[in-house]
Amino acid sequence: MQKTDILNLYLTPEMEDYFQRNLLGQPVEQIRIKLKELLKFLLLLPYSKGIIAISNEIDDLWHLWILQTRQYKKLMDKLPTKKFIHHSATEYIEKCEKILALDKKKEVNRQISFLVSYINNFGPFTESTVKYWPMALQIFDQLGNDINKLNIFLSTLYQND
Repeated sequence: MQKTDILNLYLTPEMEDYFQRNLLGQPVEQIRIKLKELLKFLLLLPYSKGIIAISNEIDDLWHLWILQTRQYKKLMDKLPTKKFIHHSATEYIEKCEKILALDKKKEVNRQISFLVSYINNFGPFTESTVKYWPMALQIFDQLGNDINKLNIFLSTLYQND
């Protein structure tokens, strides 16, 4: 995956109109940012060995896309892995419970590894994107809400990998 305009690659004009109609009152640019973050999530998820936490706003967009079953299937077929990504609230809860029972340090490391993959594939987090990634937001808060420190921290981990 390279740092390309993923909206142009994966979002049809019809689907963009669909989201704008269903998210009335939200600025178009904000909707586009959320859609990019959803697509980044869907692009990286098949490479993760577990659940990756996303914000409720991104999860809600995912639900809207899934409701358009044909368009969602087309998106899945267009992604590099061509792997259909299912969404199940009960499965998510069960997996979260299992994760909590596992070694927390291992789970934190896996989540951070996902964030490192994010910046390696899509570039740095911004103040308008970090809020959609709970683990990134937690680190961001711990680093004094300094987006540059967050990106440097994650870049350093990538270089040490």
